[in-house]
Amino acid sequence: PALPSSSSSSPASSSSSASSSSPALPSSSPSPSSSTTTATRVRQSYINGFVSVLLLAYVRILRTSLVLVHCESVDGSLVLYRAGEVRRFTWWQGLVIGALALVIAPAPLLLFYWQQRVPRTKAGVSQALVHMVEGPFTPRCRSYMPCVIIFRKLLLISLYVLAGTPVTRVVAMTIVCCANLLHHVRLFPYRKLTSNIMEACIHAFLVCIGAVNASSATLAASGYHAEGALEVSLDRQRVLEGVLFVIPAAVFAARLVFRCGKNHAESDVESDVDFECRA
Repeated sequence: PALPSSSSSSPASSSSSASSSSPALPSSSPSPSSSTTTATRVRQSYINGFVSVLLLAYVRILRTSLVLVHCESVDGSLVLYRAGEVRRFTWWQGLVIGALALVIAPAPLLLFYWQQRVPRTKAGVSQALVHMVEGPFTPRCRSYMPCVIIFRKLLLISLYVLAGTPVTRVVAMTIVCCANLLHHVRLFPYRKLTSNIMEACIHAFLVCIGAVNASSATLAASGYHAEGALEVSLDRQRVLEGVLFVIPAAVFAARLVFRCGKNHAESDVESDVDFECRA
């Protein structure tokens, strides 16, 4: 039989050569890995939002609970500090005291215990929560720093609500703010230098505000009415206090706006790249 010439080729070989020479087209359907990554990002975003709201709400819950159980002695009987017609402890105050004793007050210890008990090798909601709570801190501080921050809130709010006189309140809170500032400067617990600097500035502003309020609190406790040059000095101190309060809030707002704009730009770039890859 006649042998085929070298120039001729079979249909199978031509099809195989054509398929090998032509570039492979990407599949239109998303891969399982990409869908899994998207689901993980969405879940992490919801968890981050939930934890952030919970940490912000802790201060309000703690303050409201302490106000509801803060009683003072009037004519030999205990009455509610904010409502003098409520005498002694009612049944709903008993519920609030139970919540304070079992959940709200020991929240730092409960958080520390939960951090130690969560398995670090398994992926899931618990691991995402741990990453949210411990993520901003350095490796040497991440195991206890979230509990320390919650304890700071607990201590300051308790002094603000339960302190007897304005002088005691201001002096005690100023001392706590000084201790927080020294502790933060010694550790610098956050991974980012900008976060450490901003936190140190906030603690310094709180110390300055406490020092400014000390004089006005002393006059208020003694019942002396400031007049003349002393009144002008107190007005200047109030203006300084307002400035010290506005500066960290303005810096935080500017940083938040910059961060949101940066994240929005990065998401736009990622969407453009994803669209080009799919095309």
